[in-house]
Amino acid sequence: MPRPIDPQRLYNRFDDDLDHAMQRPIALAQFGEFMEFAVCAEVTGTVGIENEPINIDQIMALVSKPYQRGANDNSLRAAQSALRALAHVRATRPRYAMPTKPATDCGFIREIHSIALDTLVSPSVLGAWRESEIKIVMPDGSVAVQGAPPSELDQAMARWSESYDVAVYRGHRLARIADAHAEFERIRPFLEGNGRVGRLVIQAMAIESGMPFLPISKILFERQRDYFGTLSVAQRTRQLDEWRALFAELCIDALQLYPR
Repeated sequence: MPRPIDPQRLYNRFDDDLDHAMQRPIALAQFGEFMEFAVCAEVTGTVGIENEPINIDQIMALVSKPYQRGANDNSLRAAQSALRALAHVRATRPRYAMPTKPATDCGFIREIHSIALDTLVSPSVLGAWRESEIKIVMPDGSVAVQGAPPSELDQAMARWSESYDVAVYRGHRLARIADAHAEFERIRPFLEGNGRVGRLVIQAMAIESGMPFLPISKILFERQRDYFGTLSVAQRTRQLDEWRALFAELCIDALQLYPR
């Protein structure tokens, strides 16, 4: 079934589902179990998207016992760094107060990159804008995404941050987050780790917008062909409605995991 061109119907459904979820009484123990699952599922998804296979049981083991060198070394290191970065995102998004650094603050973005890519890349590039050109090439040789030129990254990221801040006062929160993610992944400010950081920023924006913590990356991983394909088209054409509709669908699916 093709997605509707106008995603507003999906926004309305998300709002209705969220209202119902927030009104349901949930036992403290049940909520705690969900949060443990949601964090582990989020990390499993974002690491899995990067072709670093790991399962939720391994993530849960890392929560109770930090990574030590052994089997599946790269995936475990990636998962440990992702757990630490996600913890930083949540710790710096106070539930009932404004964060010191908003989700689109460039200093915050650099912090997230430094944590999420720690042990995975050279220390010299942690938190640093890239100094070389970057592009994503499709199997047929066509260029799917051409990142912003290195000399323009400061200006491009400043415009990205400003445009999101302005958008906060108009439109649906899912549209704002979807648009910001598409543009961040088009700019690609880092040499490596743009996808990981972009998905962490989705969580930061979602929490700031008043959404509960949901394992969105789990759903992105399960539907990664749709995710990458629709996002790539949106970045090339700047026609965002199909991507907005898909992102709303993914968030609706993630919300179905909330305790009932």
